[in-house]
Amino acid sequence: MAFGMDDDFQVYGVGFYASKRDVLADPSFEPYASLSSEELRESSQFFQILRTMAGFSSSDGPAGSFDRTLFLKTNMQLATDTMRSSLDADWRMLTQEAKDLLIGSSTKARPASSKMLKIIESPDNPNRCSCSQIAPEEYNADPSCCARGTELVFTWRKSGDL
Repeated sequence: MAFGMDDDFQVYGVGFYASKRDVLADPSFEPYASLSSEELRESSQFFQILRTMAGFSSSDGPAGSFDRTLFLKTNMQLATDTMRSSLDADWRMLTQEAKDLLIGSSTKARPASSKMLKIIESPDNPNRCSCSQIAPEEYNADPSCCARGTELVFTWRKSGDL
């Protein structure tokens, strides 16, 4: 599934992953077990269950019966502010609280990981984008942009931790 500015220009790709065994053990999903992926994509009731499960907010309630992972990969270099506004606009099925939690956790300043340091030095990243990650000065990194191919991965645990 990909989202973007129009049908010919996609800013990022999106994937949602959950353990099939865990999902099938949850009675909320029983009516959807026999549907094809296309039928699931078209089912607003299915997405309503996914987005209203406990654990998609900062509440102290139970987190649902399974871990859930949301994976995004940018298809082009983006300014972090552009990414924030694009995600906020595209995620129409999420509550504002859930959007704020996801966007805030992915774009807050933090030390650059070893994987990001390699991306910063890559010839495929001429602007040395570090996507809000702070690299040592010698990397001359730009935290205000995200390189093409940047991956954002969010996992909600059964415990409710993001």
